[in-house]
Amino acid sequence: MTHLRQHQSFVPSVPNLFLGCTRRSFLRQSAITAALAAGGLPLYAADEAVMLAVNSNEARPQHVKVAVEASGQMKMNPDSREVKFLPMSVTAELDFLQRRLPAVKDSAAVRLVRNYSTAQTKFNLKNTEFSHSLRDDRRLVVLQAEGDAGTYFSPLGPLSREELELLDVPGAGVLPELLLPGKALKVGETWNLTDAAVVRLLSLDAVHKQDITGKFDELRDGIAILSLEGKASGAVGGVASECAIRAKLNVDPKQQLLTWLALSLNENRAIGHAQPGYDVTSRIRMLTALTDSAAEISEESISKLPLVAKAGETLLSFRSEKGGFELVHDRRWRVMNERYDAAILRMVDRGELVAQCNISKLKSFSKDEKLALDTFQGDVKTALEKQKAQITEASENVNDAGIKVQRLLVAGFASELPIQWTYYHLSDSAGRRASVVFTIDQRLVEKYAHIDQEIIAGCRFFDPPRDDKSEPTPAAAKPKDETAKKPGDKDAR
Repeated sequence: MTHLRQHQSFVPSVPNLFLGCTRRSFLRQSAITAALAAGGLPLYAADEAVMLAVNSNEARPQHVKVAVEASGQMKMNPDSREVKFLPMSVTAELDFLQRRLPAVKDSAAVRLVRNYSTAQTKFNLKNTEFSHSLRDDRRLVVLQAEGDAGTYFSPLGPLSREELELLDVPGAGVLPELLLPGKALKVGETWNLTDAAVVRLLSLDAVHKQDITGKFDELRDGIAILSLEGKASGAVGGVASECAIRAKLNVDPKQQLLTWLALSLNENRAIGHAQPGYDVTSRIRMLTALTDSAAEISEESISKLPLVAKAGETLLSFRSEKGGFELVHDRRWRVMNERYDAAILRMVDRGELVAQCNISKLKSFSKDEKLALDTFQGDVKTALEKQKAQITEASENVNDAGIKVQRLLVAGFASELPIQWTYYHLSDSAGRRASVVFTIDQRLVEKYAHIDQEIIAGCRFFDPPRDDKSEPTPAAAKPKDETAKKPGDKDAR
C-alpha cells in the first residue's frame, strides 16, 4: 500500500481534478497567500504550542475538491451458500462550493449547504463498467450533521440511492472540528479521535471499538501537518465493517482552516441482507480553500428552500426506466434487483430484514377495460391457495398521481411463519398497470405500520423506451417463496 507521505501519487482517473496541484505545491500556495493577506507568516518558536482548531462559526464560502480511487473485491452470496468474490474498482470526483448555515433554534445540528459543479463516479465490476452522476436538478445539497449522524438531502427533491452513495464519500461528510484536538499542541504531541469523528470520517453508522489517534508531525511554512492512524470496528446498516486508516491533514492555524486531507482506508465489510460486502482499499484526497465567488449558495439563492432534514426531505427516489414506474421510499428500502418487467426492494433496519416489495409491470388495459375488486380478490386467493391465506381487508382509492389503487390485506403462513401479504393492483387512465406485493412477518407489522402505503402514495407511471423483445408479467404473478423468509434468516439473503 502506498504510504501517505507519497500521496502526490493519488491521481484520480478523471483528469484535471486538482489541475496538477500536489500537497507540496498547495502548501507553497497557501503560505504565499497567507503572507500576502497578513503581511507575513506567523512565527512560532520551535517548542511553542500551536492552536490546532478550526473556526466552527466560519460562514465564508469554501471551494472543495475531492478525488477517490478504490480497488479490491466485492463479496456476494446469491445462493446463500457459496460466497463469490468479484474484482472491482471505483473512481469518483466531487467539486463543490459549501457554506455553513446559521444554527437552527433549539437544535445542535450543523448544516452545510453545497452546490456541486461536478459529482460523478465510475464503477468497474469484473470488467463491466457503470457510471453515475448527480442530476442537474439535484446539484444543491444540504449536509446536516448532529453528533455522529450525518444526513445528505437535496431541498430541490428526493435523491436516488446512487446519488446518495456518490455524495457520502469517506472524509467528505466529517466536520473539520471533529478531526482536530481543538487546543494548542506542540510538535510530537498526540490526541485521540472521538467515536463521532470516526463514524463521520469513515461514513459509518456506528463504531463499536476504535483506537485512531492523531499526531502533530511538523510545522512547515506556517502550516501544521498532522497525521491520523488506527483501526475501527463498526457497522453500516447493521452490517459489520472492519477499517484501518492512515491519513495526513494540513491545517492553516492563522485562518483556522483544514486545507488538505489525504486518507488511505482499508475496509472489509460483511455481506448484508440487501447489499453485497467488499474488501477494498480506498485513497481519498480533499482540498479546501476559501472563496469569494459562491452566488449559487448565497442567502438570496436559497432563502426560500427547505434547508432542515425533515422526514419528507430525506426520502429517496427510485425510477425504473425499463418498467415505466417511479416511486419515493424510506432510506431503509434498497433495490435488490431490476429487470424489464419487475423490481425487488428489501427493507433492512439495523441489519435485520424487515420486509420485501415485489413490483411487476402488467400488460396495459385496452380502452374501457377495468379490473373489478372482487376479480382481483379471486386472483389473489388462487395465487396463495397453498399458504391457506385469508383476505382480511379490501379497499380502493386514488393516489395523488391519479392512479387507481386496489389493496388487499392477506394473512397466512409460509414455511410455518405467520406472514402478512399486502397486494396492490395499480392502474391509470392510460391503461398502464402494475402489481405490487409487500411481504412482512406478522410479528413486525405493528412496529412497521404503513410502510407499504408510503411507497404506493408516491408511485406514478410513465412511458418507458419501447422494447418489443420483452413481455410483461401476468397479472396474478406470485412473489417467490424467498419473500416469506423470516427476518434475520440467512436463507433470506
